[in-house]
Amino acid sequence: KLRTVRIPEGVVKIGARAFQNCVSLSSVALPNSLLEIRGLAFEGCTALETLVVPVSVKEIGTSAFKGVPNVIRQSSAVRVETPKTQEEIPAKKVTDAPEVQKSAAKQVWDSEIFYYVDDSGVLHITGSGLMPNFDTCEYACYSPWMHRTEYDWSKVIVHEGVESLGEYAFWRCDALTEIVLPESLTYIGKHCFEGCKNLRTFRWPALVSEIKSSTFKDCEALETVELPDGIQQLWRWSFQNCGNLKSIN
Repeated sequence: KLRTVRIPEGVVKIGARAFQNCVSLSSVALPNSLLEIRGLAFEGCTALETLVVPVSVKEIGTSAFKGVPNVIRQSSAVRVETPKTQEEIPAKKVTDAPEVQKSAAKQVWDSEIFYYVDDSGVLHITGSGLMPNFDTCEYACYSPWMHRTEYDWSKVIVHEGVESLGEYAFWRCDALTEIVLPESLTYIGKHCFEGCKNLRTFRWPALVSEIKSSTFKDCEALETVELPDGIQQLWRWSFQNCGNLKSIN
């Protein structure tokens, strides 16, 4: 029975379901070279009392730590207690939400990210740390706000403390016309805004250095994108089928 794992320096990715249901696993050491942990990687590792995630990790897949009692993310030096359910969260977790909204906030999988829709129909995303990826190809897991049909929300506010937007986070959110992003954001996953056909303008966050594959694919109404000086790489299909795009500054 597997009890101890030490992953060597140089490893950059832990694949989906890599240690799923290793119920005897009690100790894992992750390298500082690690960039990505895919979905369900440590799901069901109930004997793993504490897992330290290096600051280098920028992508965390859906339910990567489901069932792990405690997760410590070095980026925020905050101990994260994995909840037993995905039901409504304690009010103290949502520090920037109006009092009337706190009880309605929902947790995004096993992350420290939460969301709620206010009385005017604006979608708020709050919390701290990294948002999970929503890999529709691998798990058919959509973002939890995608099918909130009771609101035809067109505006999203992502609050300070959120460090990433996961893959497919706003995939095919047709009504989205405006999104406000925080300075704390350091990563935006691939396909994040793909198919947002009514999104017209976008200001790229200063600390996000790459535009991943298909980030704005099929954004038919997109006209202007403002980029900071720190952009280092544009991946394939970043702006594919953006037929109305007039300016990238």
